[in-house]
Amino acid sequence: SATTRLSASTSGEAATQTRSSKLSFIRGKAGFAWLEKKLPPASSALDDDVLNNESWSYQHGRLLNEMEAEAAKGYVDRITDQHYLMKDIMGGNFHAPIDLAFKRVLENGCGAGDWTLDMASEMPETDFVGCPQIVFTTSNAEKNTPVLRPRGLLGADQSQMGSTALDSSSANGPTGGSPLVAHVLSGSSIRPTIRPRNCTFVSEVPLNRLPFANEQFDFVYQRRQSVVLMSTEWQRTILELFRVLKRGGWAQILEPDLHLRGGGDLCQLAGEYCVRIFEAMGRNPSVIHEMQHLLESAGFVNVAVKVWSIPLGWGGVIGQAMLVNQKQFVNELEPIYVRQGHGGSEEYRELTRSIFEEAVDKQAYINYHVIVAQRPASASDRALHQQQRQQQSLAEDD
Repeated sequence: SATTRLSASTSGEAATQTRSSKLSFIRGKAGFAWLEKKLPPASSALDDDVLNNESWSYQHGRLLNEMEAEAAKGYVDRITDQHYLMKDIMGGNFHAPIDLAFKRVLENGCGAGDWTLDMASEMPETDFVGCPQIVFTTSNAEKNTPVLRPRGLLGADQSQMGSTALDSSSANGPTGGSPLVAHVLSGSSIRPTIRPRNCTFVSEVPLNRLPFANEQFDFVYQRRQSVVLMSTEWQRTILELFRVLKRGGWAQILEPDLHLRGGGDLCQLAGEYCVRIFEAMGRNPSVIHEMQHLLESAGFVNVAVKVWSIPLGWGGVIGQAMLVNQKQFVNELEPIYVRQGHGGSEEYRELTRSIFEEAVDKQAYINYHVIVAQRPASASDRALHQQQRQQQSLAEDD
């Protein structure tokens, strides 16, 4: 797979890239220079008390926290930040080679709906549907496993959800720039207030299936579900995406690799801890490395993979924004870490602080994988592709 890597300049200017032109816009992009001057150095950001907000946890699908509303707001803000950060880094919201004239699009596992809302505001002639993740019938063992499906997102007042266009052009600064970075600097919410007319949300999903007939969408999108779906649910989920996709349509899946790359021993330990936490909850946090096989087994063809490597706390404003976002994510894992018996809260906070310091000092980075795949336009296309795969497999065995 093609890999894009970001590297930091010694002067601390915006990140540059060592491979591919995909992220060339980061270097010298209008609006980033003035933001970098205002953003504190990564080292001081590590001491920001604002990041030590109360964590929230789940048990059997129920959010447990006395400050439930505040915690939910923090979660929504974090994933909104992450949406705009990924959009900036990857140069857009989708990467499948699709005709921009597609008429109907589905986001599965839409969470707070940021991707759906953003796309709907950018493509007013296309209908966008946001849907919660499928709830599958579970085994007795799975019934006793905590889930990470936040309530109160799609069930919230949808009048407060809307397009990503900010009300004031000055909100992004004198020369424009990323709404994500503006949010990091100001601490204010960038949640939209108006929902586009071409955007709808499904609030309930029947068991074991998406609530749509066969072949309804030109494009289906899903991201960051590796810590949401049970490991046994992935194959069924991919089959459902295939079912509702029109012939010739495309799917895109985005997932992070939870292992920190680069860094040192503590960063490696952090990745191992993170994977262990979610495996104990019945998830497969490494599913991204199996995704191509899952897609092809479901019948998808033309599967392509691209990896973006994002600096954590170094490399300019992008790396610093990623550091803030990841610290918020790690704060949300604290109750799970303690409940699973890995250690106490004080130990967890000291450990994660040391990990982030090492990530900055030794230039750790996070890999995000984007996988696109196509449903065959006809049965003959699918048969031909299967034959080609078999021939390739035989050649590799030889």
